[in-house]
Amino acid sequence: FAQWCFENDKFAIDLLDESSAIFNAIDNLEQLDLVFIELRVKDKLKGFSINQKVDSNTAVCHFEKTVRAHVNIGPYLVNKVAEELDKMGCEYVNWEQDLGIVGLRQAKKSYQNSHHLKKYILKKAS
Repeated sequence: FAQWCFENDKFAIDLLDESSAIFNAIDNLEQLDLVFIELRVKDKLKGFSINQKVDSNTAVCHFEKTVRAHVNIGPYLVNKVAEELDKMGCEYVNWEQDLGIVGLRQAKKSYQNSHHLKKYILKKAS
């Protein structure tokens, strides 16, 4: 995560909530029934994906990060995640929200989506 922050001109302090959530998820993989997929090159971690199977045929990708170790490392990790989730019976994967980030939005469009889920915003009643 620190390497990803450095390569993307992000400061870990600015992403404190995200880094805390990632490390909390890793610490509680079994209790949360999460699927952690690592991408290693010569025994060095170059990317990871944290997913959760939410029903018999659907998974949610909560976090996915890769460093710039190789060209197309991101799509390679996405492919490996899809292969592993397919082995677990997942027909659908809900990848993280693109948050309006152009590169992430373009990458997600390249996945040949079957459909999009409707987004809702919940507000506490006053």
